[in-house]
Amino acid sequence: GADMRTVHPLSLREGEAAQLLFPVDRIAVTDLDLFLFDVSNPQQPVLAGSSVGLGNSELVTAPAAGAYVLLVEAVGAGTDYRLLIGNPGDESASPALTDDFTAGVLLRHASGVAAEQAVPLREPVAIAPADSYWAGQPLAAHYQTLRRAKQLGLDPEVEAVELERPAATDR
Repeated sequence: GADMRTVHPLSLREGEAAQLLFPVDRIAVTDLDLFLFDVSNPQQPVLAGSSVGLGNSELVTAPAAGAYVLLVEAVGAGTDYRLLIGNPGDESASPALTDDFTAGVLLRHASGVAAEQAVPLREPVAIAPADSYWAGQPLAAHYQTLRRAKQLGLDPEVEAVELERPAATDR
């Protein structure tokens, strides 16, 4: 199905959060993602936060007081959701577009392979030209990589999907 987007203009204080809650029984059918754009300059919205997970909750926190647009994106079929604004509930461990990972690459673990023998398959992600909403956003390739990770995460042949992170040199 087509993706659906809902926009919520709002004013947030520094540290104030927007949390999205949706039914857990529909995860295999649909998924929701949350994006926070700073619109203090309406001609140039800036991504201020994102939550792109596979669970039934997404959470973003305003880095500063100001005018924002909250974008709720439904991947697949639509679903009902509750949007809570205020102090954050459970901190979301969902990946964010600003996380440090390699855009265009996923590490796929096949199902049914013993963990000690599991060598993840390094899988390239085709990065298409950004659609109208994401055109010009510097993190469009990160967004497409996370979307592909979520699709793979729903595949029963796939045990797990990891993001490729830069090697830590200071450890």
